[in-house]
Amino acid sequence: MARIYNTTLTADGNAIISLKNKRKDTREIYTVHVYGTFGGGTVTAFTNPAGAASAAAGTTNDISIKNAYGTDISSTVKFSFDFECNSDPTNPIALKFVLAGATSPSLTIRVDDVS
Repeated sequence: MARIYNTTLTADGNAIISLKNKRKDTREIYTVHVYGTFGGGTVTAFTNPAGAASAAAGTTNDISIKNAYGTDISSTVKFSFDFECNSDPTNPIALKFVLAGATSPSLTIRVDDVS
């Protein structure tokens, strides 16, 4: 397992990373941890197949990541989850976290590549 991304959100907004998979014979699985002070806000996880620029522009290409019950991965308290997302190094899919409705948050988002 290797950490591929770590950031802190201290205000409402987005955290966006490119998932540059290695295109090997293994599945691309990630573990995400979101923790810290939410300040009453909600974090929601998305992918964007059009990439980081599209995700940053707030386009309609954002697709919510669902849990095993078909519910959007979204929370107001610390959480973690695993997900699979295959991409490529030339046109990588973006992973996006949106924090909304927070007052004085201090959230850490950590993403590890499991494979």
